[in-house]
Amino acid sequence: MLEKALKFMKDGGYEVTAPIRHISNSDNLNIAFVHREIIHLTERAFDQGIFYLVTTLFEERAHTIGYSDETRRFEQWLMNELVKNLADKLEVDL
Repeated sequence: MLEKALKFMKDGGYEVTAPIRHISNSDNLNIAFVHREIIHLTERAFDQGIFYLVTTLFEERAHTIGYSDETRRFEQWLMNELVKNLADKLEVDL
């Protein structure tokens, strides 16, 4: 599942270059986190299928390139990526 998710992201222009570790975690609330430039994925990241894993990797990748949770900068980057991808898909210049 991880290989398929990473390929999907790379093909979409969002290659994950940070190392990834699959970890066990007794905290059911923790899905993934970045520590020392390494993406740590818990079992929960895989529980809901490939779509959920990709969204988790997308967020954690953003952290490895300098964006922090709950910041306007991170929110703006996400919105910019969404609109950019929609414009590309719809072949519209904005």
